[in-house]
Amino acid sequence: MNDVKVAVIYYSATGGVFALAEAAAKAAEVAGAQVRLRKVRELAPAEAIASNESWGAHAAATQKIAEATGDTELAAVGFQATRAVTIGTALRKGLAA
Repeated sequence: MNDVKVAVIYYSATGGVFALAEAAAKAAEVAGAQVRLRKVRELAPAEAIASNESWGAHAAATQKIAEATGDTELAAVGFQATRAVTIGTALRKGLAA
C-alpha cells in the first residue's frame, strides 16, 4: 500500500478534531499509506485563544504541526495520485469553524 497517499487536513481549537485527525493519520500509516497530517491556519485573534485555557494549551501543543497551504498542499502529496483526503473541523454556533 506504499503507493497510497493520504492527506489529513483538520481544524481544531481545543483538540477534539485533532484527536480524530491523528487517529485517521495513524490508521492510514499502519495500513502502509504515505500520510501528511496538516492543520488549518488559525484565524482567531490571540486574545481569544488566550482567553480559553483549553484552546491555548492545544495551540501550544500542536505548534510544530505544519499548516496546510491550500492547493499547494494537495499538490505536494500529488492530488491526482491521492486516494484519500480527510478534512475535519469543529462547529461554532452550528456552523463549520
